Amino acid sequence: MGHALFSTIQDTMIRQARMAGRDTLWLPGFDHAGLATQDKLDAEMLAVGLDPEGPEFDAYAEVYRHRLGGEIEEQLRRTGASCDWSRRRFTLDDRYTRAVETAFAIVREQGMLYREGSDWYLRMEGPARRLLDEIDSGNLTIKPAGGESILREFLTKIEPWCISRQIRWGHRIPLDAETDRLDTWFSSALWPFATLGWPDDTPDLRRFYPATLIETGDDILFPWCARMLMMGLLLTGRLAFDTILLHGVIRDEQGRKMSKSLGNGIDPIGIIDRYGCDGMRMALLDSFAPGRDLRIQDDRLRSGRGFMTKLWNIARFATANMEVGQGTAHPDDEELLRRPVSRGMRSLMASKASNSIWQRQRRGDFSSTICRAGGSRRQRTACVPVTHRLDRAWRQRSTRRSGCHIRLRPS
Repeated sequence: MGHALFSTIQDTMIRQARMAGRDTLWLPGFDHAGLATQDKLDAEMLAVGLDPEGPEFDAYAEVYRHRLGGEIEEQLRRTGASCDWSRRRFTLDDRYTRAVETAFAIVREQGMLYREGSDWYLRMEGPARRLLDEIDSGNLTIKPAGGESILREFLTKIEPWCISRQIRWGHRIPLDAETDRLDTWFSSALWPFATLGWPDDTPDLRRFYPATLIETGDDILFPWCARMLMMGLLLTGRLAFDTILLHGVIRDEQGRKMSKSLGNGIDPIGIIDRYGCDGMRMALLDSFAPGRDLRIQDDRLRSGRGFMTKLWNIARFATANMEVGQGTAHPDDEELLRRPVSRGMRSLMASKASNSIWQRQRRGDFSSTICRAGGSRRQRTACVPVTHRLDRAWRQRSTRRSGCHIRLRPS
């Protein structure tokens, strides 16, 4: 369910930005999760009689990562993620590997690298001070606000970063006769700019870097967010993003953190099959508050499914019963559309409200009308993903029926 949570939150924000006409990019990809993947590879290979230390490791690892990546991508697609899938990236692909090797060469040249096995370490005091200066200048926002003090404490007490791992899966440390691999977090720390073509000065890098915000779990504020910000300042001279939005962990009905060891994890695909994708997303967003843990309960899922069913029925009624230019807006409809869901949703079936929706669609967009129709702020926000699709269908329908040729901005 963790994938479903971040997918839903991020997808809602990206769709809302697109609908507002902003230049947007949601680039999908996967890191290679060095230690965790190595453990799984060892177990699988031993189970089928293969030696994880033998020459067959590389070929087996390649098959495994394609299988796992395909499963994760399918799961994200099923949860409704509207990523630009043509830009899919992986931290071990050739272009990304070049960025990792370039970054390693830079930190080495700047005297940040030292050995103490046999491990390799990076001195992080300098990048930490630079990031603290940015925070002091008000250039970074963390939501909830309590995250800032936590990050400050981490940066003021920062310790050297051990970047070497004694595994076979990952980027080899680019030094002669070195067999250790780089910590996955080192390559993941380059994600905001390496995925856009860095170290080259590419059109994508100029257009989309730095990013606006990152939304992620509060448990990786230090290992990922802070390191992306520090590496961005070190390698590009700029913050990788200016806003961090943190979500908590998902808990079961008994308040326990979902985990494989407890056996209480929930497969989002099973939830989607039972309650629908939009119903699941509605339940997740209705439970979400920045930085707080949330529980997934059947009553919330049923409520989410019911709310989205009402929304779809309103949209179907409106699009099926309106003719282009038919009717005029009634003054009372503005008040009617602002009423709570329990009243406004039923009243929207009235013909004069339908005509009002059409008039407001001509002035703006269908989704903003529906999202203002009623419900809590979270419910209105959660309308964005589904009503984005309604917008497209409505505009296509209106264009066909009016006989006009309209060039629509791609979404």
